[in-house]
Amino acid sequence: MLPVPTTGPAAAGGGQEALQWVHRLQERTARCEDYQYLVRSYEKKGTREEERTYRLYVKDCRLVRIKVTGGRGKGSEAALDAQGRIHGRKGGLLKAFPKTLRPEDSRIRSLRGTAFWEAACHNFLKDLRERMAQPGARCEIGPDRDQSGRLLMVVDRPGGAHEKYWIDPQQMRLMKGEVYEDHQLVKRFTIEQVRENVGLTESFFSF
Repeated sequence: MLPVPTTGPAAAGGGQEALQWVHRLQERTARCEDYQYLVRSYEKKGTREEERTYRLYVKDCRLVRIKVTGGRGKGSEAALDAQGRIHGRKGGLLKAFPKTLRPEDSRIRSLRGTAFWEAACHNFLKDLRERMAQPGARCEIGPDRDQSGRLLMVVDRPGGAHEKYWIDPQQMRLMKGEVYEDHQLVKRFTIEQVRENVGLTESFFSF
């Protein structure tokens, strides 16, 4: 179990500045007709731990598709289509037999219950901004002491929740996040291999 690091951003700005940065990231994402990236994630729930790698594909901040490339469900795919329906299929020989899935199905959620479409950047930033605006939440942002050219944003919420996010201010992209509860790491993710506006069509999100 990993404790909460004591270091924070240097010369940190306050909560309003942190909210403004999240708003800028939201605007940047909204300008993309489509985007995709690789996520490496770690989650802990009770005594259970899980590492997964997956690719997310998003169009118009509305359609979302996931392909699991490592960990639980490796080779499986799921998509949220234009009608709001969720389809999933396993890899290998069963790939030709997709199923319609319910939103609460654990196969399309992470160990801690996050649905794949909630992990898409536009939805994640919306939820993050709402958490930051909760009564009693404290936020700060500033240059990262350990990584030159990166911003570190820290969010502390009532109940012992502690969140840290690394931002590339030049590319205007979220790069990494960590969540701690009661001083223990319960979630970590990194975002890699980002591609934007490659021309994904609606049919890509239906199978």
